[in-house]
Amino acid sequence: MKIKKLAFPIVIGILSVVFVVSLLVCVAAFWSELSYARGYVTEPDSFYYSLQDSDYSRVLDGMYRNKAAGVEETAEYREIYAVALYFEAASYYKAYGEAGDIASAEREKAVMEAQIPLMGELSYAVEDIHRQLGIVSFEDT
Repeated sequence: MKIKKLAFPIVIGILSVVFVVSLLVCVAAFWSELSYARGYVTEPDSFYYSLQDSDYSRVLDGMYRNKAAGVEETAEYREIYAVALYFEAASYYKAYGEAGDIASAEREKAVMEAQIPLMGELSYAVEDIHRQLGIVSFEDT
């Protein structure tokens, strides 16, 4: 009888220790993942490699990651982001045009036109984006 009374508090103690250790491991893993997500930014060199490869969707993804991470928007980033926003708007422009939604396509066309002067030296990307997306001219809509 004495052994059963003594075993119960020991089992509770062991389970409590296992629970606390498990909780600490979960908190540490969550904190590590959160720190990584906040710390991941796309540097200008990575953007330029993506631009060189005409991988505009990666440029767009990097722009949104940087904005989420709170990266300061320098003049260099502004030109890159203008290309990313142009690509995004051009994609929507093409999709809305094909769907027959002229009003939405015109709204995206205005976004595209607003981004061109912001691209600076990267404005060469406009023709490449049109070629990739199959946009012959703005008069497609």
